[in-house]
Amino acid sequence: MTSDLGERQANLSEPEEDQQILEKTGVTNASEETSTPVNWTLVNLGEVVSLRTGPFGSSLHKSDYKLGGIPVINPMHINAGRILPSHKVTVSREVAERLAEFKLKRGDVIMARRGVMGRCAIASSVEENWLCGTGSLIVRPEESITSAFLQRFLSSPQVVSELESTAVGSTMANLNQGLLLSLPVPLPPLAEQVRIADKLDALLARVEAGRERLERVPKLLKRFRQSVLSAAVSGELTREWRGGGDAEWEEQPLNRVALSRLGKMLDQSKNTGELTPYLRNINVRWFSFQLDDAANLRVEAVEREALAVKKGDVLICEGGEPGRCAVWNGVEDHYVYQKALHRVRVGDQLNPHWLTYCLKDGADSGKLEEYFTGTTIKHLTGAALAQFPVPLPPPLRASRNRSPRRIPLLHRGSD
Repeated sequence: MTSDLGERQANLSEPEEDQQILEKTGVTNASEETSTPVNWTLVNLGEVVSLRTGPFGSSLHKSDYKLGGIPVINPMHINAGRILPSHKVTVSREVAERLAEFKLKRGDVIMARRGVMGRCAIASSVEENWLCGTGSLIVRPEESITSAFLQRFLSSPQVVSELESTAVGSTMANLNQGLLLSLPVPLPPLAEQVRIADKLDALLARVEAGRERLERVPKLLKRFRQSVLSAAVSGELTREWRGGGDAEWEEQPLNRVALSRLGKMLDQSKNTGELTPYLRNINVRWFSFQLDDAANLRVEAVEREALAVKKGDVLICEGGEPGRCAVWNGVEDHYVYQKALHRVRVGDQLNPHWLTYCLKDGADSGKLEEYFTGTTIKHLTGAALAQFPVPLPPPLRASRNRSPRRIPLLHRGSD
């Protein structure tokens, strides 16, 4: 790397420096062609590496494997740029010596030649003298290219896409080694290769840390929703509206404050009448309905009236995920419902949305499971649902009406 280039890079801020490196390596936009920077050369990969394909099946037999020996690295043992051996895929020292030409050297890049293209990792001093497996190949760098730069190049999106487009094999992709060796490599000076690889390590570490934080977000949101529901059904959510009062809430079994009924049995041979859209277990999600695949069922006029779904009805799953429920707010008397669902119509003391929040809190806390029957397949029978305790706020208090409106707002804020 020349001194004037070093001076220019020393004057860059870290974000600018990161951007310059990404632009040089073509990471920012794979669809745009980038010119080769000053002091870089464009070579074919075959000019700076040599390849060694792993042993064929005739050289390495199933009977050669033994526990606790020298690891053999196949594609399954290469993951996210790391070599992860299996104690079950190892051979004796005698077999390893017989296959000495397939031993890894420190700095080799071992690459999958079957399955997922671009899967590769660098052999360190730990993996030295381990064996390259049948489904892998050794990419051995010459002095003009560092192992780290080579590994980043081989696993880059552009190279992976090129290898995938020319892979052969109908059931499993196999690497086209001729194409691999002909790949053009924009090759910087050695010192800059080291610097680029180090910077990529730092950038990718930040990406990985961000990914791990994002993976924790759904769990945090779930816990937040659970805490909101728990606070709501216990009265804590509306304490400030009650002026901090601790008036005791009353619990009533569901059958004291609502009427529940199971739906119609599905029996194509016995059902008669007019085809009518009906709700199944799968159509009921938590707090909403999914009606894209609603089916039809033959129902007589008398049954249609008895099994009609009206606004404000709470549909509750009897099986599958027992207790999952939603309040119907669609067209009245258009749908009926099957026997795998309970239809609950609340009385004056109970808000239908409040009931769904109580059931969701019970599902999240595990309290609802106390009312399930069955060991492997769980069910929430009508008799059990009738005894489910519903906490009711003190009468004539603002909290009774406010909580059901407040909870969806809090849930939307956590989505």
